[in-house]
Amino acid sequence: LFHYRLTISAECPMRLVDFPMDGHACPLKFGSYAYPKSEMIYTWTKGPEKSVEVPEESSSLVQYDLLGHTVSSETIKSITG
Repeated sequence: LFHYRLTISAECPMRLVDFPMDGHACPLKFGSYAYPKSEMIYTWTKGPEKSVEVPEESSSLVQYDLLGHTVSSETIKSITG
């Protein structure tokens, strides 16, 4: 049984076509290709919505505002199993 705490810093490239009226989505997905589903379970320790933390200073720029985030999970079967 292994436990890991993840801190992820990510960037989101934007194509500013209708600036300043653009809307953007920046999906962040993580998983494992090395272990089968029976050995790999990600659990949100504080529940899905409270486990994703966005610092106040990172959630707004002069031109942009973070309007929210969603959390979901999925299981994908690869060709290798």
